[in-house]
Amino acid sequence: MLRSSIIIMIVVLFSSSCLAQDSEQQLYDAYMSADMSVWARYIDSVDWHTATMSERAAVLNYEYGYTAHAVSINQEDAAQRLEQFANHLESHRADMDSGLYYSYKASLCSYRLSLERRQITKQIKGIYEYMNRAMEISPNDPFVLTMQGNVEFFNPFGSKQKALKYYQKADSIYNTPNQYNYPRWNIRALQIPLLQSMDKLGLTEEAIKKCHEILAKDPYFPFITELYLPSMLKKKKH
Repeated sequence: MLRSSIIIMIVVLFSSSCLAQDSEQQLYDAYMSADMSVWARYIDSVDWHTATMSERAAVLNYEYGYTAHAVSINQEDAAQRLEQFANHLESHRADMDSGLYYSYKASLCSYRLSLERRQITKQIKGIYEYMNRAMEISPNDPFVLTMQGNVEFFNPFGSKQKALKYYQKADSIYNTPNQYNYPRWNIRALQIPLLQSMDKLGLTEEAIKKCHEILAKDPYFPFITELYLPSMLKKKKH
């Protein structure tokens, strides 16, 4: 259950005519409370064929997160959600940054690997090839950096030290005004493995400090308040 909640975190009742500010807040609140049904309703409410470029970009971002959720809990329509995300990505390719495009492609390989382990060699190769391209094109994009960090952190043969450096750079860029316009949930999804990498490297004091820094900006972060920070404080005492 805990593992599922963490995976969901690393990821609507309104018109699809635009992603209004209050609607984005609804999506963010749903993410923080792990109510992914709100995301599903939002994604399904958008008519892809008539959506503007900015609306499509928003849908892709939430599809990226929602597909991870669907795959992680073996949701009945996970494969269908994955293919819809893949189709939307290809139809929007000409209108998006190539680094982001290849990062999304890498995520698709990861999702397919989770659904079909027999494709392990093909999908792992794809993850590395796509992320190499993404990093060459957009080495300062925080989303791309987060994905590269994930490749290092979740790979048994990866480097936790390298992962932390990618996460820290992404976190710094996300917190620089007017740099990149990603939804706020992407920042929180980055900060989860950032804290976990600190933990794995034995940087308990730094992790606790980062927790308080994050909570100062967003006091409602259940992953930190209910799970991570109590664990770190307990570890510090021992």
